Amino acid sequence: MLMRAFFAFLALTWALMAIMLILTINYLNVGQQNESIYVHEDDVIDGAPILLENSTTPDNPTDPPYSASYLLYDNFSYDSGRWAKRDNTWSSSYAYTVFKPSNVWHENGNLVLRSYVNNHTGGEYKSDDKYFYGKYRASIKVDQTPGTYQTFYSYQWPTGILREGHNEIDIEIQKADGKYTALFSTWVKGVKSRYMYYMPFDPSEDYHTYGYDWYPDRVEFYIDDMSKPIWTSRSNVPAQPMYVYFQNWVQRDVPADHGGGVNTEYVDWVTVEPL
Repeated sequence: MLMRAFFAFLALTWALMAIMLILTINYLNVGQQNESIYVHEDDVIDGAPILLENSTTPDNPTDPPYSASYLLYDNFSYDSGRWAKRDNTWSSSYAYTVFKPSNVWHENGNLVLRSYVNNHTGGEYKSDDKYFYGKYRASIKVDQTPGTYQTFYSYQWPTGILREGHNEIDIEIQKADGKYTALFSTWVKGVKSRYMYYMPFDPSEDYHTYGYDWYPDRVEFYIDDMSKPIWTSRSNVPAQPMYVYFQNWVQRDVPADHGGGVNTEYVDWVTVEPL
């Protein structure tokens, strides 16, 4: 009788231990699953969250997926501290604009740059770091009138003892004669190659992706479809790192049909990645 009770107690003990082991394994598995569902504060590089595998964190549908390979990534949700609002005056034969920091700000997940035709003020935003060969992309929407240019470009001002002309890779969005154009250009020491593209859409109605691929021997320019360049520049290709800029500027002689004279450039995101 005593032995039968002992074996019954032993069987019950083993059964309880088995149940505890199963519950422990399930708990650990749930913990591992939850580990891959949530984005932690530590999983951030330069202010951009790393989306973990099986993440349920919603993305902004217009943002590109974050990649650790990006040399530059900014979705302008806030001031990342990697840029400077410029305070200077640009005066040339074709442009006159006083750039004011107050004409650049962040709003609703966008970088906003504004220019005013009537007083020739504008906005300019410059990266703190230089970038070299790579794929440059930006999602931009503009609200413009004739006499202004909204831009995305790479630039290095004149350098060297002789202060030779600047180097530049440039996309400029312009409205003139009722048409919307994108001016693509490359510059070396102030000498340019340029192509004018008439856009088959109104760039003020929605965001479009503007970009260029900068190779040692050429620069390919794109809008939306990144599989086929609209134009390729094979001359005057810069061969040194440059700063990234966004700019909203006013030309010196403004057309009479400049409308209200208030022009706004919205930038949703920008990326630079290796070729």
